[in-house]
Amino acid sequence: MTKLGFTKKRLRTSGSFLLLLALVLGPFGSAFAAFAQENTGSIQGQVKDQTGAVIPGAKVTATSAALIRPLDVTTDSSGSYNFPKTPVGTYTVSVSHQGFKTVKTEGVVVQLGKTASVDFDVPLRSCIAPEINRPAQFRRLREAGRQRHGAD
Repeated sequence: MTKLGFTKKRLRTSGSFLLLLALVLGPFGSAFAAFAQENTGSIQGQVKDQTGAVIPGAKVTATSAALIRPLDVTTDSSGSYNFPKTPVGTYTVSVSHQGFKTVKTEGVVVQLGKTASVDFDVPLRSCIAPEINRPAQFRRLREAGRQRHGAD
């Protein structure tokens, strides 16, 4: 008997039982712990123009009242984007790129362990030149030049 009141046989038996218990419950315990900590899903999709061509380099933004700041990613060479490990909640996803209109989709729901798919067909920005207001003096000079050169 030892000073603590345990015999060597009792220590071996207890140690063997605890080792067996750890081997049996260990994988389940860590799986339960990992599952309990999971509180995310993801958002993914593809960005194309109206002709169906992919748009690489487009900025995709996900916003939610639950976030401190928006999430931003850029589409890859295939026009695809992915927000991995996005907290569960409802999002507004928008896409912008030079020469294209900004388009957004509201009410995108991210569920636990699931992937929400949001694809975009982005129209070109209109190319209408702004109207330029020229002073009357410029118009008179232009008209005088036409008369001098015989232009109509």
